[in-house]
Amino acid sequence: MKKMLFVIALLVASTHVVQSQDPALCDSTRTAFSTHYFGISTGFTTGVGFSYIYWPGRSGYQVTCLPLIDKKSSYISLGLTYLLTLKQMQKARVFLFVGNHVTNYFDDDDDFYYNGGVGPGIQLGNDYLKFNFMVGYGLYTVTTNIRTRPTVETGLFFNF
Repeated sequence: MKKMLFVIALLVASTHVVQSQDPALCDSTRTAFSTHYFGISTGFTTGVGFSYIYWPGRSGYQVTCLPLIDKKSSYISLGLTYLLTLKQMQKARVFLFVGNHVTNYFDDDDDFYYNGGVGPGIQLGNDYLKFNFMVGYGLYTVTTNIRTRPTVETGLFFNF
């Protein structure tokens, strides 16, 4: 239980970064980007499943979730990611991410894992469809046996 509370506090603390809106990043090229995105994503440190991104300006947040449940066991992937725009162009956005990913296997062992990561990313696409690609450095299985590895994260999103 202490591990779970620690991980939840870590999730909230690492994604609750207050950033001011930089007018230089929100110029007339902003037309290709919307505030709300919905799609699917997969990543070791950002989560696996259905994703929603709220990105109103320079700072944004991504929530990813996938519950898989059957009679004998279940698996839940929950990701919460902070996104910070570095450069925004007409059809692309370069950003940094801080990813948090919690997985839980509900079966006889009830395994609980936390992964976290940081790195750069790029968002490419048109007015309706966006592709996110992120690479970075991750901490894996922090709650049991910490390991460090490179990480790769991807996502396909619709603007709305």
